[in-house]
Amino acid sequence: NDPSSTNRGDPDNNGADRNTVFIGHNNNTTMSFNGRFYNVRDLTFQSTASAQRVLNTTNGGLSFSSLLVNEASVTHIFNAPVAVNGNNAQIMTASSTSGFTFNSTIFTNDNAFEFLGAGTTSVTGKITQGGSVTKSGTGNLILSGNNDYTGATVGNDGGLFIDGDNSLSTGNVTIASTGKLGGSGTVGGATTIQNGGKYSAGAIGAVGTQNFKKAFNLAPNSIFEWDLATASETSGFDKVVGAGGQTFSSSGAFRVVTELDFGTTFWDAARSWSTIVTNFGTLTGWAPNTPVTVFDSNGTLRDVSTQGAFTISGTTLNWSAVPETSNLLAGVLLAAGVLRRRRQGALAGG
Repeated sequence: NDPSSTNRGDPDNNGADRNTVFIGHNNNTTMSFNGRFYNVRDLTFQSTASAQRVLNTTNGGLSFSSLLVNEASVTHIFNAPVAVNGNNAQIMTASSTSGFTFNSTIFTNDNAFEFLGAGTTSVTGKITQGGSVTKSGTGNLILSGNNDYTGATVGNDGGLFIDGDNSLSTGNVTIASTGKLGGSGTVGGATTIQNGGKYSAGAIGAVGTQNFKKAFNLAPNSIFEWDLATASETSGFDKVVGAGGQTFSSSGAFRVVTELDFGTTFWDAARSWSTIVTNFGTLTGWAPNTPVTVFDSNGTLRDVSTQGAFTISGTTLNWSAVPETSNLLAGVLLAAGVLRRRRQGALAGG
């Protein structure tokens, strides 16, 4: 168990646990948990706690059993460890401008808990022990620490970005219909992107490579978003890399996401990308010549049909260029000239 299980309580409350604590002011914006874990049911940073607060530690931390909430339009930073001491506890951001950053360990105490809300929560420390993690709400959860919690990971809504090494987090990873998985780290559990869910390697709006230790499955009507940042067949694009023996399967849609100009000469020739998905034992990719759509980074559909078209077969993406008008016209005129000479020859022979 984490240290909070034997060394907790509120020294200002005769060592007892408190039910609910509200912080609604901007005094003492740098605080420290000294000598013990302060155990509460709920801790809420109210909207009036509008200055960023940094919570440090001297052999202490925060222990909560139900709710940890940020209602303010600011990101509060925990450099102190946090212990989850209640099943189905929630860490919540109230708006898109609310956030938390956890730079130290989060102890699950084998509890299931949830990151919820519209803001961005970053965990650079480690989530440890046997509990499960759920991501809900329209915001983003960024896991950049080397986590080793062993329960399941569920992305119900918003973005879940795994940037750290989660090799030891071996529970299943499931992304629901309104969720998205991404990041440039290692995913330890068998991963399923469900109907309507999205996957895109890399950080938000950036190219990246993500590694998978177990099977990776994209269900029908899921979406694989592939970022292309450079007009190149060898670099500047998202990659998915297996551990050597597991399966990759996809029966969803494939999208190219790029801001590149398709009017440059690079796109005048046929192109191919064969290293998007590599090092899986069994590859069951897209059906031959599956049509591919193109979007910009804001999610707007782009029409590139005057320059060419993408298709994907298996896990190889192909680009077919539309012939230039001048070359096409020259070919037509050449063909017409040959036909005319043939007709003239036939009349002379007759």
